[in-house]
Amino acid sequence: MSTKIIKFKLFSAIIISLFTLNITSAQTSEISGKISDATDGSPLWGTNIIVHGTSNGTTSDVDGKYRLVNLNAGTNVILFRYVGYKTDTVRIKITAGAARKIDIKLKPEVLQSNEVVITAQLQGQQSAINQQINSNSIVNVVSKDKIQELPDQNAAETLARLPGISLQRDGGEGQK
Repeated sequence: MSTKIIKFKLFSAIIISLFTLNITSAQTSEISGKISDATDGSPLWGTNIIVHGTSNGTTSDVDGKYRLVNLNAGTNVILFRYVGYKTDTVRIKITAGAARKIDIKLKPEVLQSNEVVITAQLQGQQSAINQQINSNSIVNVVSKDKIQELPDQNAAETLARLPGISLQRDGGEGQK
């Protein structure tokens, strides 16, 4: 046999053994399952599944199914989070190379907030609308309250918002 063939075979054997050794040493576990609503059983897609204390995580698909890989052997704490639902925490003992199935049913949670105050500027705009309705000719009326809401730099730019009005600009700013 030639020396080149022997070297090639030896090199190939080393590469294959290193690859096989890498695969067997990297045996980690995984969990999978389905996440659904506890009240009606509908799937919760987009649920965050996170291994507590790590950056390892995934999300559930449209059918509520998930697969979380690269779990280290030992006890792991898995968090299941979905907006509007109570976070569920599962403590699970993982053995190397094992796959487990965990189905989760999340319970809805009422989200309470502080007081919400809604204000409106109806009075000024209402007067402007009434002037338009009661006019003998076709007019557009804009109240001073509405003008103050607009982000325009000057009165010319505000008037350009009305139908049939064109604006001449100079240096990017409305002039006439």
